[in-house]
Amino acid sequence: MDNPYIDGEGTITVGRHGPFQCAAIAADSSSQLTGLVRRDNETLLELLKRLDTAIGKAWDEDKLEVAPFV
Repeated sequence: MDNPYIDGEGTITVGRHGPFQCAAIAADSSSQLTGLVRRDNETLLELLKRLDTAIGKAWDEDKLEVAPFV
């Protein structure tokens, strides 16, 4: 699996978060980078690839992607 941002330093948590059955949250040593909710029928691998893309945006483009809470 080629996920250069996930392979870097930091912490990734995948699991139940609040009302969400499955969410993925990535943080570096100073802040949360992104938080995503697993989509219907999305595999864990697909979620991790999407997470890696979101981490890249957070680092490279200074864009934070966080799933809206409903």
